[in-house]
Amino acid sequence: MNIAQKLMNIFMGLVVIILITLGIHTLINIFIPLSKIENTEVNKSKVIGLISTSSMEFDENNNPFWWIVREGSELKFTNYSDEPLIGKIVLKFEDNPCKNLQLIDLGMKNSIRQYRFINPETTIEFEIVFEKRETIKLILKTTQFNDCYQNNGDTRNFGAKLIYWGFI
Repeated sequence: MNIAQKLMNIFMGLVVIILITLGIHTLINIFIPLSKIENTEVNKSKVIGLISTSSMEFDENNNPFWWIVREGSELKFTNYSDEPLIGKIVLKFEDNPCKNLQLIDLGMKNSIRQYRFINPETTIEFEIVFEKRETIKLILKTTQFNDCYQNNGDTRNFGAKLIYWGFI
């Protein structure tokens, strides 16, 4: 064997060792989670979606909002990620057009929580765990001391106005 062949054999041996090492490293990383569940998505809010039984409307500044009617509204939050997520759902509400004192019943996963409107704007935050591609339903009902109908032909009995939702 001449020196060129020996160098070629050494080079090929090094290439094989490097490829085997990279293959083992890749296999190990596939089976080890990349991070804790709390730190999975860079921006969690971009993988959670909302579908509501109430129609989305827009205020004079083109900001979206949803009326929660007295009979109840359903919010469906969906994790579109292929990873489980832990975070908080944030809901911000404003008064109904009649400025009635209201209670909001929030039903989720066989539990009901009740929130009272004290200020014209109320924020509700609660922890939630989403499995990958899971949809979680929230049922929102408002209880108020007086009905709130408008004299503009709209037949809805207005409850709270949902002005913002987020997942943090």
